Amino acid sequence: MKTITSKTVLRPYHSGAPHDLTIAPDDRLAHAVEKMLSNNRTRIVVADGIKGPVGMIYLEDALKKLGIEIYV
Repeated sequence: MKTITSKTVLRPYHSGAPHDLTIAPDDRLAHAVEKMLSNNRTRIVVADGIKGPVGMIYLEDALKKLGIEIYV
């Protein structure tokens, strides 16, 4: 099975967004979801160790990409 990485659902980074919780572009998307849920967040910053923030992932986008639909 193909590994889905965080960069597959990357949105632009918005300056001022908190980046105390980050994930690398090549980390598994499931890991990003785990970090968001564990920290009660709906978004996480994707950061490159050299460039800094390169984008953001939103929980809803990540769940959809993983095939999980949520209904509210």
